[in-house]
Amino acid sequence: MLLEHIEFQDRILAMARNLSLVSDDECFSSSEVAVNLGITDQEVLCALARLEETDWVVRFESDWSIPATGKTRWVVMEHARLTIGKRYEVLAIENDLYRILDDSDDPVLYDPSCFKIIDDSRPSFWICRTVEDGVLYCEPPEWARDCFFEKYHDGVESVRDQFWKDLRKHYPFTWSERLKQR
Repeated sequence: MLLEHIEFQDRILAMARNLSLVSDDECFSSSEVAVNLGITDQEVLCALARLEETDWVVRFESDWSIPATGKTRWVVMEHARLTIGKRYEVLAIENDLYRILDDSDDPVLYDPSCFKIIDDSRPSFWICRTVEDGVLYCEPPEWARDCFFEKYHDGVESVRDQFWKDLRKHYPFTWSERLKQR
């Protein structure tokens, strides 16, 4: 699967970005967005809940058990380790998220809303399974063992070596793009 990173276009998110740029704490509230867009605070809160589910915004709160209100401060999450317009190959699908080798050479999960699909064909070597609630997982068989990427990110050398070996073997596009960056 081949994707192109896109800038998520949403008028509420765009306004939130603008407000964050002029704010001393780089945050915004739903009330500020509502006033600037001429819509209700409740409409903004509903949209922010959706944006929060897809990691575009997060609450800037110490206690997330408290329901969000018009005064709740939010932060816009920038997917800074991806380049707008750049093509990325999907290395795996986990919990309906795409695992991408980002610009810092880190295999990270991203929400599909960050991308436009260029080629939706899945590699023939992937093992795909659907688990509870219809959640999809697809990956090379070498990575299908328990906690592969947790071990990778914990720095387990043998797992890291396996990842880079498999990346070179299974993903020539990503491997060549990686070499171009160096």
